[in-house]
Formats: sequence, structure tokens, C-alpha cells
Amino acid sequence: MFGGPSYRQSLFTKLTLGLTLVPIVVFSVIMFWAGLRTQNTLHQELVYQINDEMAALAEIYVGSGVKAVSAGIDQRLTLTPLTRAGAHYSFIARGGETLAGDLGPLPDGASDITKTVTLADERFGPLLMRSTIFSGGEVLNVARETAAQRRALSGSLRDYFIGVAAILGLSLILIVITVRRLRRRLSTMNSIFARVGDGDIDARLSTLGQADELSVLAEHINAMIARTGRLLTLRKRVTDQVAHEMRSPLTRLDASLFRIENNAGPNEEIDQARDELKHCINLLDGLLDISSLDAQQGDKRGFETIDFSQLVEAIADLFDPVAEDENKPLQLSIDRDVHVFGSSSQLGRLLSNLFDNALKYAFDETAISISLKREGEFAVLRVSNRGAPISAEAARDIFTPFFRNPDMSAKKGYGLGLALSRSIANRHDGFLELEPTPQRILFKLTLPIV
Repeated sequence: MFGGPSYRQSLFTKLTLGLTLVPIVVFSVIMFWAGLRTQNTLHQELVYQINDEMAALAEIYVGSGVKAVSAGIDQRLTLTPLTRAGAHYSFIARGGETLAGDLGPLPDGASDITKTVTLADERFGPLLMRSTIFSGGEVLNVARETAAQRRALSGSLRDYFIGVAAILGLSLILIVITVRRLRRRLSTMNSIFARVGDGDIDARLSTLGQADELSVLAEHINAMIARTGRLLTLRKRVTDQVAHEMRSPLTRLDASLFRIENNAGPNEEIDQARDELKHCINLLDGLLDISSLDAQQGDKRGFETIDFSQLVEAIADLFDPVAEDENKPLQLSIDRDVHVFGSSSQLGRLLSNLFDNALKYAFDETAISISLKREGEFAVLRVSNRGAPISAEAARDIFTPFFRNPDMSAKKGYGLGLALSRSIANRHDGFLELEPTPQRILFKLTLPIV
């Protein structure tokens, strides 16, 4: 009756995306902040190394002179630093002669005695460098490679992607499993509501093995359905009792009016009164018939194997003269030897109601289509006509007793025929439904084949 939402419209899809994206966003912010901290820490560490190295060489210069500084630089170039941040030097005399070091000529303005600067070297790559000038005019440049810093940052970036993939994978697995369970449970609830809407007041939700909010909701739903069932049963008993108690006096009243009319002669007012009485009696008969059928659900006494194909043709033959008079011919398409297990009188009444409705509500000079097909293990009867469309609101209530389509209020009827027909179909383990089709009204009866 009601279709579930698509995955794009589902609240659970939005919940899944939200719960997946939130940890990724949080993790990304944390990793971005950690990356900045790591970059600043590594940069500051290189600055400390450069400053310490420069202070040590300046101390050598003050204590031992230029040659000692040159020797110290040569010695340092033979060592591999533990941090793998390669050390490079340039010691230049006042006249521009290179005294020691492995750095080539530096671009103009590359040296800065106030702060560390970054420059690109063809041999060593990006360098962080600082300069100082000794008292004799010599210039000392101390540099460190930043490759280690880049490797650390790329490692952090790799860890970030690994972390994101792990969070995304675990989140999706856990959330999808949880959401699927929730969707299944809610789908079960929706199916129970649909069954109750179709008249199955004994349908209940299972609450075994669960102890969460949905279980509490299921208990409330079961209690609501049970209370609704009790109210419907009570109403039905009252209705049946009233119908039963009223039918006998109304019948006696009709008989009395008939005797009066026979003695006094024809009387228009008496005829009208008898017509109204017959209308009431027929209405009460319909209520009692529905009540009787509902009470017989599951009771197969009196059932026999019936050639449903022949029954459909026989009922159609009865309606054929009326259909020809109203210029609404019956078009039959019937599979042969379709047998069902049931009551021929009740199924005949069901067919009569369907054919009568089809003729009553069809447009003038349009055909009535009657199709009986064997589909798998079921006999499927379709009765359709071209008529005024039935609104969605009316389609939901069309099998309810006393319901009359507001758009068809001019047509005579009690609003019991389709309710009675569905009760007959249910007693035969079948189902009667209204199928929405463009520009046609189609009733579909499904019965199990013997």
C-alpha cells in the first residue's frame, strides 16, 4: 500500500553520511593542526641547530683563529648528522676567497645575519641558512637541508590518509550494519500497519530479544492494535445485534403494509413506504452477510472444487443482456480449466458484484473487460472499465462498509458490495484489490488454484 522511501530520500542514508563525515572532519582538523605543529617544531629544531653550530664556530674563531674554524668546518662535513638534516657551510675571507665549506657562490642578498632564510641549492635542494660576520671581516654561512622536514610532513600526510581510510571503512561498516537493522525493523512495523489497514487486527510486532526504544514503541503499537481490535469487535457485535433485532420487525411491518394494500387497494404512499422498508431490509441483510462471512474465516465447510472458468462465463452470460441494452459489451478473455476450492454461491455473488459495479460506473458506449488468467499457482481475474477516475483517498476506503465514492453519489447503492466481495475473497484465501491504471478502473481478484 505504501512504498518505502528510496535510499536518497531515506533518513538513515543521511544519518549514515553524517555519522561517517563527522569523524573524518574531526580527524582532518586534528591532523591539520598536528601537521602545522610538526612543521613548526621541525623548522624551529633546524634553527636551533644552525644557531648552536654558529655559536660553536664563533667560539673557535675567538679562541683559535681562522684556520681552526676552517679545520672545524672540514671535520664537520665528514660527519653524518643523526637527524639526517645535512649540514653545509661556507667560510669566506674578507676579499671573497672561500676558506672552507661545500656551499658554492651564493646569490646576492642570500645571506642574512639577523635571521634564517630559505634558499634553493642545485646540489642539496632547499636549505635553511643563516650568516654571521666575524671581527676580521670573514663571513660564515651555516645551512641545514629541509628534506627531513619534508619527509616528516609527507609521512604525516600518509598517516592522515591511512587514518581517514580506516575511520571511513570502520564507520561505514558499523553504520551500514546498524542502519540496515533499523530499516528492517521499521519495514516490519510498516508491514504490520499495512496489514492492520487491510483489516488484519490480529497482526502483532515481535519484541523478543530486543531491549531498546524501538521495542518500547513496538509494545505501544501492539497495545494500540489490540485496543483497536477490541473496539472494532465491540462495534461489530453491536452492529450485528442491531441489524438482527431490526430485520424481523421491519419484515413484519412490510407484510402488514402488504395486507393493508391488498384490502384497501393500491396506494402510492404505501408503495413508497414498502420501498423504504425493502431498502432497510436489504441494508441489514448486507450487514448480516458480511458479519457471517467474517465469522466463517478459516472455515472451509461446504467448499468444493469449482471450475472457476465456467463460473465466470455463467455469471457473464447473466449480465450480457443488460450490457447489450446499455451498449456496454462484455469482452471476455478466459483461460480454460482454472479450478479453485470454494463455495460456488459465494464466488458467484462476488463476481456479480464486480460485474454490476463495472456496468454501473462505466462511461456510456464503452466495453467491459473481463480477463481470467492462470498465473503460476493463482487464478487472477481482472474486471476493468473506462470510467471516472477514483481518487487516492477513495481508493483507500473503497472496501470499507457503507463507503460511497463522493464523486459517484448519484449512483444507487448501499456501499456494502465491495466490502462483502473482499470478505468472500478472504474466506477463499484470496485477495481483492483495486489496481491503479491510467484512464481505467480495474479490480483484481487473486485466488489459489487447486
